[in-house]
Amino acid sequence: MKSLGLLLSLLILTTPVMATEDKLYVAVLDFDVDGVKQSRGKIAKSMLVRALEQTGKFRVFVRDGTLKHIADEFQLEGSDLMEDAVAKKLKRLHAVAGFVAGEIIGDSGEYFVSLKLVNSTGEVKTADVDFNAAKLTASELRARIPALAAQLAGTPSPIPNTFMLTLRSNVTGDSVRIDGQQYGATRLDIRLKPGKHRITIEKPGYRPYTTTVHLVRNKTIRGVLRKINRVSQPTITVAVTPKADGKNWTDPSTGIPFVHIPKGCFNMGSPSHEQDRYADEVKHPVCIDQGFWMSQYEITNAQFRKMAPRHHSKTYKGHRLNGAKQPVVYVSWDEATEYAQWLSDRSDHTFRLPTEAEWEYAARGNTSTARYWGDNADAACQYANVADKTAKAEWGGWAVHNCIDGHTVSAPVGQFKPNAFGLYDMLGNVLEWTCSGYSKTYDGTEQVCLNTRSMVRRMYRGGSWFDVPENVRLAGRLRDARDVRYHNLGFRLLRAEP
Repeated sequence: MKSLGLLLSLLILTTPVMATEDKLYVAVLDFDVDGVKQSRGKIAKSMLVRALEQTGKFRVFVRDGTLKHIADEFQLEGSDLMEDAVAKKLKRLHAVAGFVAGEIIGDSGEYFVSLKLVNSTGEVKTADVDFNAAKLTASELRARIPALAAQLAGTPSPIPNTFMLTLRSNVTGDSVRIDGQQYGATRLDIRLKPGKHRITIEKPGYRPYTTTVHLVRNKTIRGVLRKINRVSQPTITVAVTPKADGKNWTDPSTGIPFVHIPKGCFNMGSPSHEQDRYADEVKHPVCIDQGFWMSQYEITNAQFRKMAPRHHSKTYKGHRLNGAKQPVVYVSWDEATEYAQWLSDRSDHTFRLPTEAEWEYAARGNTSTARYWGDNADAACQYANVADKTAKAEWGGWAVHNCIDGHTVSAPVGQFKPNAFGLYDMLGNVLEWTCSGYSKTYDGTEQVCLNTRSMVRRMYRGGSWFDVPENVRLAGRLRDARDVRYHNLGFRLLRAEP
């Protein structure tokens, strides 16, 4: 194992009596944190100390001269302690029941955390857990490390199968949706599996309260719904969106093909009867006063690497995301914006991310249905790479589209039928950053680009190969911090006229 020099050691003691389980334990935790911040190794160490103490079988002290003396006497250094042969040497130590060693190893975007106990009789006991690199956060460690200590101590795991989520609000007669499903009204107490859940509390006449919670323990959420002061507005007649005019253009430096999108008006958002809609998708008229050019496909790894040669889109559970013609992922909003500026600097044209309104206008392609092929989610596999039976066969547990698109993760761009404007993968394959910020109610924010210094959460649209039917809709809205990077989030570009 390659060690990067972050050696974290503990002296673990119990009351010294003759019983084997009460003898002295020495634990050396050797953390290889290649590709991960060293601070996370320190966080893991402190969490492990606390978890071992909470089993009731260990008392933990910081490293001192005693541990160094023992290690020097028996030439026990670093990860060598993981070798089973060390058990023979332990027999020479009076009142020592065994050694505990641990490590965090990074390999191709996955991280493996393990503990091994070798006692003086030569028996070996192990405890381990896998983490996705993108999820190696303090919250994730806090949720998983206690189980390792429990395994080693032989005590029941402290991690429950579910956590209690308690929901409250400041109004009566509201309704609650969790991950798109109705759950009645507040006050609501419900047990959910650990992980991320999207919560919406809504009531007619009030702005909905929406949040995403990452459950790693029991949690209470108090939503505040604010009354909408309705102002009468003139009726806007929405013109029929012109069909594609057949204009195409290819950027000479990158080879990115663009399709011309003519100006027009449309109804943005979703009607109240649309299945799986969220409260922040209020239907309203929007006019695009000037035509623009939209990249025909999502930006690929090969195209992005013209600016960032070392960029790597990684893998997902052993499946490659880094192919030249696959859409680039693991790019933040800032990196996508930087790419647009980089291309603008090398051209006579101006490139940027589309606004949220421009994105939906282009994606709809003169349709008013939930998806540009209609309302039937299960017809997706002719038009989009989505969470389908292919993915469910490998990983299971998903509420997937009832069809087969033939791809487990992202597909090379342009493999499915385009929309009426000739744009490919506007739904599915990967989510796409826009330049707009989030507003719970459409207040014009969707029609402008954010200042690059703004810390407002950024919008991304379109669903992906990872998404269930409710998220693969033209009106579906997702948002996050500008610096996040995900395995299913990329972008496409807009070229402004002229």
